[in-house]
Amino acid sequence: MALHGPEGRREALRRAWRGFVPGHVSNRLVLFVYHLFSGHGRFRQLGIPFDRLGETGVRNGFRPIEDQRLRAGEAFGRSTVARAGCEVIALYNAVGTLTGQMTEPLSRWNEVFRRRGMVFGGRFGTSPKALYRWLCKNRFSVVWETREELFDKTAQGFPCAILSYYNDRSDLFRGVHTVCLTREGNGFVAHNLTEDGNRGPVYPGIRELLQTASSGKAKGLCLIGVGPRKDP
Repeated sequence: MALHGPEGRREALRRAWRGFVPGHVSNRLVLFVYHLFSGHGRFRQLGIPFDRLGETGVRNGFRPIEDQRLRAGEAFGRSTVARAGCEVIALYNAVGTLTGQMTEPLSRWNEVFRRRGMVFGGRFGTSPKALYRWLCKNRFSVVWETREELFDKTAQGFPCAILSYYNDRSDLFRGVHTVCLTREGNGFVAHNLTEDGNRGPVYPGIRELLQTASSGKAKGLCLIGVGPRKDP
């Protein structure tokens, strides 16, 4: 039912405000401000032997996490993995795909970003820029891109990518989701994307993924191309 009068005007203003940031504020500025509200201490250390690398790719025996929505009982800072853990899950999936070695539970990865990366104690997830800096610190080959029209070009040549996008281009309050993309043939598979906890379909490109994610309402925010570690 359409709203008229003062109530209708208030509703129109609410809708305009919710859509203003995704529609009119640059991704670079949004990510900069978002990162300002994350912790800026040191990354905690993991016990993963990165120097003993396995085969790169989805066939190396590593099983990506696909079931974030089922992890309501797992703490993530002041929130839960089900509500706010998608960025760390995406990083976990990317590193596991690249190394074939994931000996640490997801709870240890959450602790890595507790002092550096979690936004408002984890209630708003993890800054994508913190993921990028962690990958740089651990000598993975990475590239950072915030222009949606360049996502597909940027991801070329990388076996993995980490993609963050608005769930609704017209409603900031529906939040941001982050997924790991692994290359399969000439396309990508998105992990931790589906509602049922199963692996997602193969998409020919990131543009096609964004056209279907969130019932076609998604808008790209940033992409991190991720490749194997560099020699020291």
